Amino acid sequence: MPLLGYNPSMHIRRKTLDVASHSGRWIVAPLTRHYRNRYHERHIYPKAIFTLDLLLVGVLFGLAIALVTFFFFNRNAVAKHIDFSSNIAPLEISSGSPSTLVISWQNRSDEDLRDAKLILTYPDHFLLQDLVYFNEHLENRELSLGTIQKDGMGSVKIRGVMFGDIEGTQTFSSKLTFRYGDHNRVGTKETQHVFKPTSSALTIDASIPETLISEQRVRGTLHLTNHGPVDFGRITITPTDSVFDFSIASPRVARTQGGAWIVNGLSSGTSVDLEFQGRTPKEEVETEAEWSFSASFMFDETTYLQGKTTKTFHLIPSPLSLESLIDTPVLTPGDNLSISGTFRNRSDEPLTHLSFFVEGVSPFLAPRDGEGSFYDVKRNRWQVVKAPTTLAPGEEGSFRLSIPIRSSISKSSVSQYETFSASINLGAEFDVSTVDASASIRTNPVTLPISSPITLSSFGRYSTVSGDQIGRGPLPPVVGEETKYWVFWNITGTTNPLKNVEITANLPVPAHAGDKRSVSIGDVAQFDDGHVSWIIDELTPTFAPGSKTVGIAFEIAITPRQEDIGKILTLLDNIHLTATDAFTGAIVQAYGARVTTSLPNDAMARTLDHVEAL
Repeated sequence: MPLLGYNPSMHIRRKTLDVASHSGRWIVAPLTRHYRNRYHERHIYPKAIFTLDLLLVGVLFGLAIALVTFFFFNRNAVAKHIDFSSNIAPLEISSGSPSTLVISWQNRSDEDLRDAKLILTYPDHFLLQDLVYFNEHLENRELSLGTIQKDGMGSVKIRGVMFGDIEGTQTFSSKLTFRYGDHNRVGTKETQHVFKPTSSALTIDASIPETLISEQRVRGTLHLTNHGPVDFGRITITPTDSVFDFSIASPRVARTQGGAWIVNGLSSGTSVDLEFQGRTPKEEVETEAEWSFSASFMFDETTYLQGKTTKTFHLIPSPLSLESLIDTPVLTPGDNLSISGTFRNRSDEPLTHLSFFVEGVSPFLAPRDGEGSFYDVKRNRWQVVKAPTTLAPGEEGSFRLSIPIRSSISKSSVSQYETFSASINLGAEFDVSTVDASASIRTNPVTLPISSPITLSSFGRYSTVSGDQIGRGPLPPVVGEETKYWVFWNITGTTNPLKNVEITANLPVPAHAGDKRSVSIGDVAQFDDGHVSWIIDELTPTFAPGSKTVGIAFEIAITPRQEDIGKILTLLDNIHLTATDAFTGAIVQAYGARVTTSLPNDAMARTLDHVEAL
């Protein structure tokens, strides 16, 4: 129920007036204070004088606005009648090549333009070669043009080298300042001249056969030329993702960084050939494939894109099928790698100049001839000896060869010291009339693990290398008296972890076990009924530089008999090591030298090796 005497519409109007009066106070309040402080009770007609002063201030303010507006629009009115135009030669701008820009102007206003100055601004890295105004060669970007009369015209010629992205913008700016009119007013005319390079002084020609065979190993060349007058800095060639996996084949010319090929620089007027290589994808039907790359060069920290080159290839299936069979799944040092190959011409035309080969990557593969193969030093591969050189359509055949494996390798020749493998693949080269160049195919590489080489050294001592005596008893050995020697076994050169390592040997009569024993790992040697054995559960690789020597030493004693007079006696015989290679699963074996009383390297026992009578 509304209150008695309450009118809602009157309340809304009152609030509206309050708000309006409140907002006006920001203007009225300062004027009121100014009137009270400066006019009230100080003049005969204070309100009239105050009103007149407000009127005069308003007039002055209006005049100032009119003056500024007149000055601005009048100046622009003159500038609007100044025409600027630009022309460039050659019409096709080449990034990195010289071009000539002519900027022209004409005064179509009704005013003479006095103290005219032209200020030029160039794009980044623009190399100014010449600046000509009225046949005068200038170096300053600011040109004094003097007075440009009505209908007066002029031009400036700018010659230089632009560096920019292909299809990117290159902007030149011209700013004309001048004075005009009776009151020496200042005017300005600013214009931008925008150009787009459509080609580059850096040309890259790709040379590679247009028809390629499936799985063919191909080589190509990028011919880079700097046609411009300026040396290029770092050049970057970025291949796009494609079915081709090309890589640099000339590392002295370029390097790879982040998938791009980097050429450190190219001097003016010079060329360089960048060789690349790769392998075509496997295709069973004829098809077309593209390979493209983009190029750029760098100035300071700015990279300028110089376009993209695309090559289209015609891929045909390989007319030759080739399969390999590795007869040796695990390679053993000192043994041979046996390989069989089968081939067939599945095309309708003959294959000529046919040759088969094996490529392998491993320091254990010996670069020498094997059974059914000879090593090609220049190409670093093994050529198959007994294989046909021509193949008629539908003809097939096979071959077999072996590659020798080194028994050991030197530490200085490798940077890897454990778990070696060999990568092996078969290949063939041939000529076919439908392809311009010789074709080649390769089987997929097969990785073969290599069992650990192992060296077991076995020797005896009566004294140390420094001359300290460690043996006991007479030298030379004497019938009926005991002489004790030390026998040493050392294991070296292993590249894989070994398990269940065991060394065994026989003690011929009259040799028998002594009392002293020493070991670097595992348990001490065990003697039983004329036999000695030493067992190690696990042995880590010992090939790497700085690896600890794994060995054992123990005493062997002899008491010569009458029938031994004049003989060199055997201390240990049939020394044999067996172990399981943890990397390949194969059984590895090694044999140690027989140990006798003949110790030519022992200064104390040398020549004292034959048994003598008491």
